[in-house]
Amino acid sequence: MAGLAVAEALDRARSYSHAVVSFVGPDGYPVNVAAPFAVHDGGSLEIGPLGRDVQPAPGSTVEVTFSHIRPQPGIGYDERRYVNVWGTGRLDGPLLHVAPTRAAGWDEAETPFFEYAERSVPAGRAYIAELGVEPRLSPWWTFFLATRLPFLTATFIPVGLGGAVAAYDGRFEGLWFALALVAAVAVHLGLNMANDLFDDASGADAANVTPTPFSGGSRVLQYGLVSRRVMLVGCAACYAVALGLGLLLAVERGWPLLAIGAVGIVLSLVYSGPPFRLVHRGLGEPVTALGFGPVMAEGTYFATTGHWSGAAALASIPVAILIALVL
Repeated sequence: MAGLAVAEALDRARSYSHAVVSFVGPDGYPVNVAAPFAVHDGGSLEIGPLGRDVQPAPGSTVEVTFSHIRPQPGIGYDERRYVNVWGTGRLDGPLLHVAPTRAAGWDEAETPFFEYAERSVPAGRAYIAELGVEPRLSPWWTFFLATRLPFLTATFIPVGLGGAVAAYDGRFEGLWFALALVAAVAVHLGLNMANDLFDDASGADAANVTPTPFSGGSRVLQYGLVSRRVMLVGCAACYAVALGLGLLLAVERGWPLLAIGAVGIVLSLVYSGPPFRLVHRGLGEPVTALGFGPVMAEGTYFATTGHWSGAAALASIPVAILIALVL
């Protein structure tokens, strides 16, 4: 709900066909009634005629709502807009006079619905906190959202490519490939959560009121679905798994593997982490291309075979460019 000047709200109200008046009746019960209205030049509303039993308590605050919505069968709705005004009501026979002192409203033509919803998040969270309730999702769905699980395809492709080159060279070993895949997945999930933490701390995600699946993070921190502490623990756990598997692979397949693993982890942290924040310096796409291209493909090849291969890194370049353009 966006604040409006009272004069602007009354001017917008002229385009509506009727008003809905809400107030607390003399008996203490809420009353809502639709009625015709007129806007007077002096900045007041005349609503009615109202029924004899429709009377606000003396001196009570009256809320007047003007709204419009157009159904689109099979699709939903469009042309959504409303205006709300609040003021003290005064009865004059069957007519109710309201002098608004506060107003708010929204027009979908000016602010798209999803942007409006994002802008309303702080007020929504404050209201939920006032009620003393806490939004919750199932553990699986929380994990799915917080880690942005569908984006793991960006890991499966370059890792699979590195394994395919190893198989073409006749050096493929399934166990080491599987461990390399799990390590890469762990880094990617840790990266996603670290990115959310960094962008939440900097205010970047909160300032983004037009998020997309590719920009604005998972939103679980902004919506209060996951605490920063839980997110940090999950991020650290993912990096710990990746580090543990990396050490195991380095011991079994060759210590040079630590270098490429370290590059992958460092890239995942400096992407949006201070003090580098490479994504804010126009280097987000190159970092993404390097990490999800040659680093993953060549790292998988080495983990699988125990040797380097320029072919794996070269073959990953088209994939790296594609993933950089998507992410």
